Amino acid sequence: NGWPLTHYTFLGGTGNDEITAMTYGSNRVVMTGNTTSVDFPMGGYASQTAITGETDVFVAYYDVNESGIDCLTFSTYFGGPLTENAQAVAIDAQGRAIIAGYTNSGELTGLNTSIALQQSNRGGLDGFIVRFDPSQQPDSVVNFVTFLGGTSTDLITGVSVDAAGKIYVTGTTMSWDFPIAGAAYQPGMNSYGELFVTKLDPDATAFDVLLYSTYFGGSDLDSAQASVIDAQGRLWITGYTASQDLPVTFGAPQLSNTGGFDAFLVRLDPSKSGAGFVSYCTYLGGSKTDVAYGLALD
Repeated sequence: NGWPLTHYTFLGGTGNDEITAMTYGSNRVVMTGNTTSVDFPMGGYASQTAITGETDVFVAYYDVNESGIDCLTFSTYFGGPLTENAQAVAIDAQGRAIIAGYTNSGELTGLNTSIALQQSNRGGLDGFIVRFDPSQQPDSVVNFVTFLGGTSTDLITGVSVDAAGKIYVTGTTMSWDFPIAGAAYQPGMNSYGELFVTKLDPDATAFDVLLYSTYFGGSDLDSAQASVIDAQGRLWITGYTASQDLPVTFGAPQLSNTGGFDAFLVRLDPSKSGAGFVSYCTYLGGSKTDVAYGLALD
């Protein structure tokens, strides 16, 4: 009989609406994506009820045990005056949604310039991270917003949150001045496009938000596409690479890049320095192009 279809719905307005990431938490499906609709459905204590740019992000909490419009327990726009692109979503222990992606806007709704780690966009495309608490009143729903990036292109494509509420983001940067902090495993770029790993404390302020940040990669393009954190606080990342010199670990099933682009899987531990930072690294692919887009732990 397979898996029977138990629920189905459309979600969107009269413009273009795209879901780019989803997860499950607090007994609800939590979705994020991008919309050009001026009439995207709002729900609960929406923190931004109107679209503010060419494309805005949306975040929606959806309860399949309800019916009709009651399924949409929370929904809001989020963005700035230009274009935002949501790429990843995670849920913390309090049921708050953390959304990450990238933007070319110079300002973002709800960003408090006195406490944000990075107050403005430093390059054409910078990453952004925002945390939503649907249980709060509209003016308190957004309780953490920051840009993250250098003076070139920075794309956040993965976000995870640990049991203590610390946020981990990963993605791809072309910035030689990407923010670095802590005992960084790789303090400088090795190529024109490098993977990065950053750990943030969303309950701190200004520079205290940045707990750890490092480049990671080989001598060619390395692009992270998804990440997840395990019970030991280690960050698993997958994506694709053109590099031939990733720090492959002993016993890895594939020791080298066998095509122009191969997928990779790494496990990194920001609590450790030096070689201990990389506890697992392998290539995965064949003789042509192989790209990994998703990752989950059982």
